[in-house]
Amino acid sequence: MATGIANYSFVGGITGVCYGASIKNCSVTDSKLESKRNNNNNCAGSIAGYSAGGTFENCAAENNQVKSMAYGGGFVGEVDDDNDGITTPSAFINCYAADCTVTGVTPNKSGSSFIGGFAGQITNEKPTAENCFVYRVKLSTDGTFASNTSIGVFAGNLWGNPSAHYQSKIITKNCFYGECGTTEKAEGAEQKTAKEFENGTVAKQLGGKFVQHGGSPSLSIEPADYSAVDAAIAKANALNKDDYKDFSGVEAAINAVDRSKKTLKDQAAVDAMAKAIEDAIAALEKKSVGTTVQLPQTGDDSNLALWMALLLVSGAAICTMMAGKKKNYGK
Repeated sequence: MATGIANYSFVGGITGVCYGASIKNCSVTDSKLESKRNNNNNCAGSIAGYSAGGTFENCAAENNQVKSMAYGGGFVGEVDDDNDGITTPSAFINCYAADCTVTGVTPNKSGSSFIGGFAGQITNEKPTAENCFVYRVKLSTDGTFASNTSIGVFAGNLWGNPSAHYQSKIITKNCFYGECGTTEKAEGAEQKTAKEFENGTVAKQLGGKFVQHGGSPSLSIEPADYSAVDAAIAKANALNKDDYKDFSGVEAAINAVDRSKKTLKDQAAVDAMAKAIEDAIAALEKKSVGTTVQLPQTGDDSNLALWMALLLVSGAAICTMMAGKKKNYGK
C-alpha cells in the first residue's frame, strides 16, 4: 500500500507515474495495490497509477486487487494528458485487464470514488485504446462516503466541463469487454459474451498478438504455462521405478522438458512435453511378482533328536505289546 507524499498518492504495479514514457511487454498478476490519501489526488492501477502522455504496449493485468480512495482502474488509475511538456496523448495498444477487483472507498464526503475496469478517470479527449479488452473485472464503490461516485467499463469517470462544452473520452478501436457488471462508459468497445471470450472468438478478433489460453485471451509473449508438465512430473516421481521393467522412457521424457524462455506462443510444444511424460507413464510394465512358500517354524531344531528318540521308544513299546498278544492267542 502507498500512502503517498504530501497531497499525492500514485500506485501502480509497474510504475506510480508514467510521464511521457513508454512501457512495453509487461504483466502484473496476483497483486494487491492501494492508494490512500484523504483527497482526490490519489489513484491506483494494476500497471500504472497515473499516465500523462504514456504509451503502453503489450501489457497485461490479471487477477489483481486494486483499491483507491479516489481513482482506481483495472489497468491505470488516471489518464491526464493536460500537463506541461506532454504533446502526445496516452495510448494503449494490445493491453488488457482481466479477473481484477477494483474498489473505491473514502471517508471524505467531499471526495470522489471513480472506479473503472480499465481506467479510473480520464480527463482529456484524445487518449486511445487499440486491440484492448476488459473481462471479468469487479467494480465497487460500496462503503464509500464520497459525494461523487461512478463506475464504468473503460473509464470510471469521464471528466467534463459543460459550461465550456468540454467532455473527455477515450477513443477505442477493436476493443472488447464482458462480464463486468456494467455496460456504462464502454466508449465504443464491443460487448462480448463469456462464451465468446472462452472459445477463442475474442482472441482471434484481437489479432496476432493474442492467443487463447484457458478461459480468455492472453498475450502471446506471456510465459508459457507449465502446470500440466509439473503435474506429470509429480505423477512420475510418486512411482517406484524398481516396480517396473523399464523406467528409462519416463526419465527420458522428463529430461527432455525445455523451460528456456517459452511463451504462450509456444504453448503447444509445452503441452506436448506433458503428453510425452503421461504417455511414457501409461506404457510402463510392472515386473512379475514371484511367490515363495515358506513353512512355518515349529520350534527349536535342537529338540529334533529327542522327538525322534521318543518316537522310536514308542514304536518299540507298541511292537512288544503286539508280540505279547500273539503269544496269548497261541495258547
